[in-house]
Amino acid sequence: MPHLAPLNWINLPILFWLSFLTLMSMFWWTQSPKISFSKPLTSKQSLPWNW
Repeated sequence: MPHLAPLNWINLPILFWLSFLTLMSMFWWTQSPKISFSKPLTSKQSLPWNW
């Protein structure tokens, strides 16, 4: 089915970037010593993607 090729070329980079961004955010969350939130699990404002 050649009409599914554009969908694959769109969905694969989206899945790749979503997994990559989640890994980078988790790595930044654990490896950043200068940022320490008092309630990182209860306060949604403390998430790095909610700046």
